[in-house]
Amino acid sequence: MAPTKRRAIVLLVALLACAAGGVFAWRARQRMLETEAIHRNNLGVALLEGNWRGERGLADAAVVELEAALRCKPDYRLARINLGMAQYYRGLQDTGSDGFEKAAEILETILGSEPNNVFAHFTLCCARWQREEHKEALEQFEAVRALDPLDMPSLFFLADCLKGLGRNDAQRVLADRAGRA
Repeated sequence: MAPTKRRAIVLLVALLACAAGGVFAWRARQRMLETEAIHRNNLGVALLEGNWRGERGLADAAVVELEAALRCKPDYRLARINLGMAQYYRGLQDTGSDGFEKAAEILETILGSEPNNVFAHFTLCCARWQREEHKEALEQFEAVRALDPLDMPSLFFLADCLKGLGRNDAQRVLADRAGRA
């Protein structure tokens, strides 16, 4: 075999080995990022759990972790929903924050691609209810009730929205809905 041909074959083998190594390295990096995203999402949820138990100030930390999860894996749907919930709780803890607005923005984006996502509907209606946007919240609570007729928290919020809109038929509506559920 001629030296030029041999060099070409060696070069081709070396290039193929580098390409294969690059693919393996890329896959390993993707697995590492996915693992990191799951870890950050779980940590964010754990912080929200502490928030639900009344430990103050954890919603901000949850937002940081969930945003980090989404930097690792931008299409991580569960982390995005959890981020919407964390922003909602941020709004509850600090009424001067933009938590409710950010929650609404995130959740509306989710509902744009997943219109039957009950968790996104429910959290969005809660954010709107907190902002006293009773008409918009009522629409979201109706969506939750249509998707999950047995969802009892949405019945409570539905009654409060009706009351906020000055409607006196809240008890009748709830009794009728509870009877059908």
